[in-house]
Amino acid sequence: MKYISTTEELNQFVQTEGDLEFFRIEPYLTRAERELKKIIGTELFEKLQDPENLTAEEKEARNFVCEFISSKGISLSLNTLNVKVGSVGVRRQNTSTSEKAEWYEIKDLNRDLLTMSLESLNDLLVLFDSNSDQFPLWEKSPYRQRHKDLIIQRLDEFEEYFSLNGSYTTFQALKPFLKDAQIKYIQSSLNECFKSTDLTEKLKQNINAALVNYTIASVCDSGIFKLENNGAIMKIELMPWEKLETVSDVRLERLKLARTELADFYLNSAMDEIVKLPCYVKNEIDGSDILFMDSGLFLP
Repeated sequence: MKYISTTEELNQFVQTEGDLEFFRIEPYLTRAERELKKIIGTELFEKLQDPENLTAEEKEARNFVCEFISSKGISLSLNTLNVKVGSVGVRRQNTSTSEKAEWYEIKDLNRDLLTMSLESLNDLLVLFDSNSDQFPLWEKSPYRQRHKDLIIQRLDEFEEYFSLNGSYTTFQALKPFLKDAQIKYIQSSLNECFKSTDLTEKLKQNINAALVNYTIASVCDSGIFKLENNGAIMKIELMPWEKLETVSDVRLERLKLARTELADFYLNSAMDEIVKLPCYVKNEIDGSDILFMDSGLFLP
């Protein structure tokens, strides 16, 4: 069963003209479906396909899926809908009663469609995280499996210590930096106590706080995140036709220094207690070890 099978169903989520022939848009909806499967996994994708016998949370998730497929599918189809490919070559579509949209109008539309698809995807993934007991298949998804060794797995866990404006796409983009910080600072300091049952909830909170702040400090120089006016870090979202331009932001440098200082405070507070635990073994570093990280090499 398809999520979107007719133009009428498509128009429940994105408005199109009544003369849109569904067969022309269908291949692009299929491409959007494939993209979503790579994120949430085939099992969960298929679980939500049939609207019958779904819980309230599952119906909400299905609605977000339909919103994503519709907006992303139309975005992917824009260029093709403007032309016909035939035996005599590529021609523009005939317009007898309306004028062709200008190139900048098409770009504006594409930006809106991509923004809508990102918002729907973000709402979907936040819903999964917030109701993990209702969506057990979410744990098997490619998004969750790729970084399953992280001690911070959910957006809400991260936002206990730093705001991402509720953006799951930003959280996902931060995961390689989160992994690097976990290896470089947390695992190397805690050694045998890492994930030990000896750790109290208070110690775990301090460790998580340190990890989040080290992560934020490390991304300030990356050029792929921006600092919002409310102090939240957000991923820079570029349209396919745009180029990333690094902009100097003194606020990011200040943020880096402040968050590094805060991270050190949390980790030192935790280590004052961890060194007293039975699991702790002093880490001996001879200066020759090389740590391989998601963002490159780190020489301790």
